Amino acid sequence: MKRFIPEPIAFNQAHFLVLQHTAEVATYIDEHKELLLRENPGRNEAWIARAHMKSFNIWFRDRMHTSNSSTGESLENLAKGPLFTITSYQGYDINGYTFDTFAQDQKSTYQNSGVRIDALDNNMQQTVYYGQIEEIWEHTYSGFKIPIFCVMKDKYGFMTVDLGQVGYKEEPFVLADQVSQVFYVPDTRNKKQHVVLPGKRRIVGVENAVDEEEYNQFDEVPPFQRFCRARKLRTCVQTIKKESMWAKAVESGE
Repeated sequence: MKRFIPEPIAFNQAHFLVLQHTAEVATYIDEHKELLLRENPGRNEAWIARAHMKSFNIWFRDRMHTSNSSTGESLENLAKGPLFTITSYQGYDINGYTFDTFAQDQKSTYQNSGVRIDALDNNMQQTVYYGQIEEIWEHTYSGFKIPIFCVMKDKYGFMTVDLGQVGYKEEPFVLADQVSQVFYVPDTRNKKQHVVLPGKRRIVGVENAVDEEEYNQFDEVPPFQRFCRARKLRTCVQTIKKESMWAKAVESGE
């Protein structure tokens, strides 16, 4: 754990993310976008989206400050923003997963930095994003804290990804409680590609969780054994440089 003051752009991006995913802020998000549309007739949706991202934080703060109605303490605290000093971590336990940064993975025999998140794109279509955790931040607001992952991510239509391709640089953050863990295994047919495999959550510390199989996710992802048979099992296992639980399961025949 360490504390630091981030660059203003990254700080504002992370705060914007929190506001956009807070249910109580939804009506103000719509209000701000409608205001932008009225003040900028003829502008397309992409321009409105960029303007919204750039100006919403300050607009929302001022809106709460001048509001005549009772908005509630939580909204007022959100509008004020988090402390400028950020707490960062190399690892974080949340939702039954143990996440690490990519840098921490390089020092370990396990891979815990791969993540997947389901989200809506600009066309309101359900889209899957994959990435690796670059940094783990904890934003401190008055009365509560919110963990955030800084992720280099991109969108793909298949369960193989090119981790060298980085996209969505203007939106590098995701809320920690909205992501699931995945593993990346090198594709033996294309060295630039990695096959995505789902992680497994631990039920320790997860409220009301009894059966670990409840947390087996992503049924659309083929079992690891099926993937290995298609690539030749021995070759596939040899390509895994780290001893993950998946490699051990294949070797033991589970």
